[in-house]
Amino acid sequence: MTREILIAAGVIALTGAAWTLSPAWGGAGQQVTNAAATASADALQEKLLRENLTHPADPALAKRFAEINSKHFFNSLPVIPVVWEPRLADVGTLAGRTFTLLGMFGESGDRQIILLHPDLKDDPAGLDRALCHEMIHAYLFSVGDTSTDHGQAFRKVLHRLLNEGAFVSLEASPEERATLRAWLDAESARLAAERKSLDELVPTIEAERQELERAVESLNARVTAARAAGQGGPSPEEIAAINAQRDAYNSRAAAMNRRGLEFRVAQDEYNLQAARYNLMATYPDGLDEPRGKS
Repeated sequence: MTREILIAAGVIALTGAAWTLSPAWGGAGQQVTNAAATASADALQEKLLRENLTHPADPALAKRFAEINSKHFFNSLPVIPVVWEPRLADVGTLAGRTFTLLGMFGESGDRQIILLHPDLKDDPAGLDRALCHEMIHAYLFSVGDTSTDHGQAFRKVLHRLLNEGAFVSLEASPEERATLRAWLDAESARLAAERKSLDELVPTIEAERQELERAVESLNARVTAARAAGQGGPSPEEIAAINAQRDAYNSRAAAMNRRGLEFRVAQDEYNLQAARYNLMATYPDGLDEPRGKS
């Protein structure tokens, strides 16, 4: 007896989750080697300093500054306005660097200011790290150390604040950070390529599913008509061909779904390791390294 063909065509749906790396906390080994790029970045930092010196502090940032100043600097710092500045992101771009500068301390005459990138608004731990970093520069400046590097004096205060719980970080050697950063860069490229490949496969799989459903619907209509007429209908060979087409589609759909699952698992691991990397460092990959250092 001729039988209807049922299709088990699964719908393919890839989630739109994205992966992110905020590499503003990394090793000190990355140096700016292009003098023109460095000069452009320096010029932008000076511009941001000039334009923000007269701006009032953000109330929430001012409160956090006061708390850290009281608890970890014994109120030795003057009141320094802390302001959100989205253009800090352009500093790294101008310098040809793959990071977002999250914070900057600057002074001009008797005025001082700390700028923070708005990305930190939704990252309290990152905000504390960036603010503590800039406050250490402000503290060292207040005691006559006008260098902008992260030398022994900077690290001494930094580790004191870390031990006091002013911010959260993970101790790691430069080699550990460099190894993890290399993995993150490579994995980011791999995930991007896999995402692109999966996105390109979706229309193909969907078109195949629609074609199969039309073929099954047509075949089943013929089966129904044959039953009503009491004769005719698709041949066993036609039914076998549709079943083979269905099985092939289901196999490809299942394979793609497995790839999608593996992608999401890898993406979650990447995000986990990116968060771990961001906690490893004790100062940003900023542009305040000593000039002339290579």
